[in-house]
Formats: sequence, C-alpha cells, structure tokens
Amino acid sequence: MTSRTDMTGMEFGHLVVQNQTRQSRDANGSSTIQRLCLCVCGQSVWRSPRELRSGDYKSCGCMRNIRAPQPTGLKPTRRDLTDRRFGRLLVTGDGKASAKPNGKYEWLWLCRCDCGNETFVRGNCLVSGNTTSCDCYRKERVSASASTHRMSKTRTFRIWGAMHDRCRNANLSAAHRYVGRGIAVCDRWSSFENFLADMGEVPEGKTLDRINNDGGYEPGNCRWVSRKEQARNRANNRRITYRNKTQPLSAWCEELNLKRSSVESRLKDGWSVDRAFETAVRPSTPPSLESRLMRSKIPKKNMIVCLLLNLKRADGSYFLPDHLRGKDVDVDVVLKAIEWDHIVPVAIGGSNEFWNLQPLLKEDHRKKTSHIDVPQIAKTKRLAKAHEEFRRKMLAKVGVATEPESRVRKVSRWAARKMQSRPFQKREKRNAR
Repeated sequence: MTSRTDMTGMEFGHLVVQNQTRQSRDANGSSTIQRLCLCVCGQSVWRSPRELRSGDYKSCGCMRNIRAPQPTGLKPTRRDLTDRRFGRLLVTGDGKASAKPNGKYEWLWLCRCDCGNETFVRGNCLVSGNTTSCDCYRKERVSASASTHRMSKTRTFRIWGAMHDRCRNANLSAAHRYVGRGIAVCDRWSSFENFLADMGEVPEGKTLDRINNDGGYEPGNCRWVSRKEQARNRANNRRITYRNKTQPLSAWCEELNLKRSSVESRLKDGWSVDRAFETAVRPSTPPSLESRLMRSKIPKKNMIVCLLLNLKRADGSYFLPDHLRGKDVDVDVVLKAIEWDHIVPVAIGGSNEFWNLQPLLKEDHRKKTSHIDVPQIAKTKRLAKAHEEFRRKMLAKVGVATEPESRVRKVSRWAARKMQSRPFQKREKRNAR
C-alpha cells in the first residue's frame, strides 16, 4: 500500500524522503504508513507523512546536541542596556543570541558582577529586577541564615566549649577541681557571642585564666594570660610571703635568681623563709671529664683517647702532637702511637697496676728506656750484688756457714703464681702460725 501523494525526494529540515514505505501501528492501535527518510548525518529513520508535514521532526535526532547557530543580522532588544547597573551586575555591552525550544531567539546580555564573575542574563530579567547578581547574593543569604557567628572552627570557640565542659561534665578526670568545688559559668556566657564581646578573640600564646581561683567564669574574674602565669595561679601551688609580698615559690626563685631545688631542700630541712632566700647558694661544680666518660656508654679505647686528647704537660702544652689531634684521626692510630711505660721498672720491683703506668709516645718511651730505665736497673743489680757480698763476708767473720749460691734451691715462678691463686692455702698457713 502506498500513500496518495508521492513524497519521494522532498526535504523536511535535514530529512530527505526515500522511495520506501511500510505499514505500522501507532499508540492508539490504528494503522499508518511510514516513509523511509535519510538524514544529512547519514542515518535513516522512519517517519509518517503527518509527522513530516507538522514540522515536529526535522532530523533523526542528531541535531538535538548541536547548538543552534546565531542568526546573522539579529539586533538586540529595543532598549540598549549597555553600561547600566542592576544591583551587583554591570552590563558590559557585549551579548549573544540564544535559541529557545520553540525555535525563536532571544538576546542575552554579558554582565560583570561585583564579586568578579561574568554571566549572561536576559534583558527582561535585568529590567524587572529578578536578577541582581551572578548568584553570589543568594549564596551569601543562605550561608548567613544557616550560621550564627561563623567561628566554630576557631581557637576562641574551642576554649569557650572547653570551659563549659569542665564545669558541667562530672565524668572528667579533673571534675573534682571544677564540678566538685562549685566552679560554674555565668548565665551571660552561655552564648558564645556574649563571651566574644566581653573577652575578645584569644591572643597568640594565651589561655583563659580565672583571677580568683575559687570564683567562677564571669566577665570580671577572667583574663587572657600565658601558660606560665596560669600555672602559677593554680590552687595547689605553694605560696610564700616574703617582704610583705605573697607569690608562688617558682616566682620568688625567678625574681631572686635562686635555684628552686636548693630552696625547697632548705625549707624542707626547717630553714626559715628569710634564711632560705638570703643565704647564697653555692655554685655547683661541673662534673670532670673522667666522671662524664665513666657514666657514658662509649668503648673503653675511645675513653682513653678522649683523656689523652685533653692531657697536658707541666708547661701547659698538649701531650699529643698536632697531627694526632685532628678530627679525622682514627682512634687506633692514636693508640698505636702510645706506649704504656712503667714508672718503676718491673725488673727492680715495680708493679703492673694502673697507678705505676704512664702514657708516653713511642719515641719518648724509647729514650726513657735507654737513658733512664736500663742504667737504673743495672745500678740496682750492682747494689744488690754488693750488698749480698757484704752480708756473706760479715756472716763468715761471725762463723755462720752460708751455702754457695749454686746450691740454693730456687722456687719457680709458676709455683709462686699458683700459691697466689689459692687464697685458702694462705689461710691455712696463717692459722698454722
């Protein structure tokens, strides 16, 4: 079945009717004939002759997302609004044409708002007064209606809230110092606006303090002070009266330049306030280098090197030379340049204990050994031999026989060391005596 009028090749907007038809049913159930139409975008769509003639369908739907072109030669509204002000909006004179859904066009004026934004507004909306800003005025009114003071995120508001919490919450750990003592907030300060009007915003580094520690939070009893002043105004502070003035002990020590621990120990021992404050405190002696090294946990060889670096001679010069006192010198290098010398040589009865040792440079140790220790040992041996010879001669005159030195039994050193390592044998020998 074909339509009575041949519409092949006719154009309706962006649609061109093709020579193909089909029969279909509409929403009411009646049959109708549709024609195949080709759109300029290349898509094909079926439309009835009535839909094409009514102008409701001018494309396959591709032109819905395409902005309608501005018509050439379109003049603005009859009334020129250039450089005119409407509320916060100032018309700059530039504009554009905008298409309505019905296919007609209207002119939009470009306006600059006082906040700096630019927006397009219809001329009738400007003249009627419906639009007076770029929507910033509405946002400000909504924000103002939803907030009161707009300081809920400030430190002053947190201090005000903590003040109410201390005086009302009995579950806090410090409730005995506020709720238990009857400390309360006055009715005027139930509103943050009144608290802000009376006290102002909190200065940097200050806290809220009560002048009378037994009074409540009220305009005449509160102030902004530093944490140091607030700590001295606590109820558990020890207040001392001296020279008709009462203040905490820490304040007196700071004013008189005294050591607080010394004054506290004096008062604890029963001293009077005048004597504790007026007696000069003996200056403390700083710990020596040796004591500081012994308290530290550094290795022993590092301790020895630290002591050697600070060791001085009798003339005031340092013991170590300059090339061993640099910052980059290794500890082992310093120790290798040192020899521990016996003040009294072992060969003539000197001990191996630390009190008989002294540090010397290797060159100095070599000179001391060759020029002092060796002659001293030889002289000591000669004197001991001469003394033994003199003793033998004297005993021979008296008539006491002495055994030759070759027949005297010598006790080995190992046996002597073994006896020294067994203290119980010494105890038995002492008991036998």
